[in-house]
Amino acid sequence: MFYDNDFVDGLVAKLKVPGGDDYVKRTALTIGDMLKKNPRIYKSFGVYWWAVKDALRRYYPDSDEWFTGSYSDDLTKERAWHGDLFRTVLAGTYYHGRQTSYSSDHSWTDEKGVDHDYTLFDENAGF
Repeated sequence: MFYDNDFVDGLVAKLKVPGGDDYVKRTALTIGDMLKKNPRIYKSFGVYWWAVKDALRRYYPDSDEWFTGSYSDDLTKERAWHGDLFRTVLAGTYYHGRQTSYSSDHSWTDEKGVDHDYTLFDENAGF
């Protein structure tokens, strides 16, 4: 599932903690610690993984961890971009919170309402 900008506007309006760069930094630190315990959870971010990975590169202190490697899917990241890193990571954490498995198979709906399937794979995963 890919959320449109109106949906993300609603997430921003309901946010109970400070947004912006502070949100991205706190989220990256939390996600990085989670990934150290269970690397497979990267798949639970779906189409938003690449923006989350950018946040990890920027804010997670252990830059030698697998999840901060340089591999990226720029096309998928572009499709799931909501104007800035904060809004996109917020959408990604919402997406993550709704997942019940760590499946590689995902789908997203484009701005025209057309569904697309994709396989989430990060060669930096190391397993």
